[in-house]
Amino acid sequence: MTKQNLLSAHKNYLIVFVTTPSVRISRQLAHQILKSRLAACVNYFSGIQSIYPWQGRLTTSRESLMLIKTHEKCWTKLKNEIQKYHPYQICEILAVSVVHGNGAYLKWVFENLKD
Repeated sequence: MTKQNLLSAHKNYLIVFVTTPSVRISRQLAHQILKSRLAACVNYFSGIQSIYPWQGRLTTSRESLMLIKTHEKCWTKLKNEIQKYHPYQICEILAVSVVHGNGAYLKWVFENLKD
């Protein structure tokens, strides 16, 4: 990768937030996403409490939260992969742009994604 391509690539990194009903589901999704090289790293946390309106009632759920490190070039395929395997009827998939980051880490992320 040329220096110019690497510099422009650094402008388009994403952290994608996804909630799932359990750590088991998060782990399964993480393995599928990483196997497909749509992300370079996935963190998941248990014990997240969520409260939201659902079907006319206020609902509280224990969930797992995933943080997925990827690049904009993988966004559409990543979103589709998550929706394909996610058990929720409407799943939370939120992508946030990375404004600043460790250049060496971002380079590593980019190098570990599907071309």
